[in-house]
Amino acid sequence: MKRQILTISLISLLLLSSPIIVLNSNANFLDLENTTQTLNNILIKNIDLVTITNDSVVVTWTTTMNCSTNIYYGFFPFNLEYYYEESTQNSVTFHYLELNNLDSGATYYYKVGCNESKSLTHKFTTLTPPSGEYLFSFATISDRHVSSEDPDSIILNELGVIEINQRNVDFVIDKGDMGFPFNRSIDIVDDFTIPYFPVYGDNDFIDSSGDVELYLDEFGINSTYYSFDYKDYHFIILDTINRKSKETGKISNEEFVWLKEDLENNKDKKIMIFLHHPCSNKDMPLIMALNFFDGLRLRFTISRYNVVGVFSGHTHRNKVTHSFITKYMPYVETSSSHKYPGGYNIYKVYTNGYMQSFYKINSEITENKRHGEKEDLLSPISGRFGFISDRNFVIEY
Repeated sequence: MKRQILTISLISLLLLSSPIIVLNSNANFLDLENTTQTLNNILIKNIDLVTITNDSVVVTWTTTMNCSTNIYYGFFPFNLEYYYEESTQNSVTFHYLELNNLDSGATYYYKVGCNESKSLTHKFTTLTPPSGEYLFSFATISDRHVSSEDPDSIILNELGVIEINQRNVDFVIDKGDMGFPFNRSIDIVDDFTIPYFPVYGDNDFIDSSGDVELYLDEFGINSTYYSFDYKDYHFIILDTINRKSKETGKISNEEFVWLKEDLENNKDKKIMIFLHHPCSNKDMPLIMALNFFDGLRLRFTISRYNVVGVFSGHTHRNKVTHSFITKYMPYVETSSSHKYPGGYNIYKVYTNGYMQSFYKINSEITENKRHGEKEDLLSPISGRFGFISDRNFVIEY
């Protein structure tokens, strides 16, 4: 009994003498993990909890001098009993650390490190997969904007293809704005080792001076809208490009007729829809989304079918919204691959749901243009990076 009291007293003394500040990296408000921290004369800043899956996380940060890349973590903030170091990043200022073999649905506390310096304590909770059998995985990438005038766009997209090929996915969907001329963009996606499905973007139309046939020929497809099946799921690719306006999207009557027929023919399947422009019209200037009437018509049309997600690009931000018409079904916007946060998304699909995890491309170039871009005005609080729940989440049905 005395030993127990003594142990409790010692723990209490340690806690009182060493205050623990925990930054909630999973919180759905302004991400405090970006707070600049100065420790042992090394500035550790721009700490991004980028990726959360059911068994892994990715954390990135920068430092003011070259140093190692490590993490201390555990189940309690006062006992970070585990340690991991990225052996390939011993002397860098951009730190990219992927931590694997974590428990599903578990809360961890962690500090990132640089040599002997450590950050403040942060925390995250891994995702819990949907129930049912795991079926397959796929990737999406968006707004690649490959251009010879922007060498960084070429490097980031080449690295993105390499990384997606290593993520063990079954196919990839590219949500528009490929970059022009198309041949440079196609040279990059030709390196995919998995099937590739393109979505028509507004810049694809404008940069080619409206030459839709050129786009179709270059990407080897017959129409700017089409669909395909994979396992028990049906995937629909829409054309939302307004031939008379750059930013605001439009769907033609002819395409709506086709969509209704395609939905009806596949009403026994779970359906995912991919398009360039967002269509929820929530938290979004109408000029950046489908026009009001087409957006409303689309939401009413799909509400009658088993649509489990609508996925878009265009805004260069990570954001999830909903509509009262389609209730809990998410409208998912994902950020551009050619500038901060510079990444792609992986989806793990199960019988009764799916998980989205966002991955930042492993390059210090992703830190360029972190602030000061016009797209930041769309989400003044969370920015293009988005809240953690905009990047990594589970949908069950």
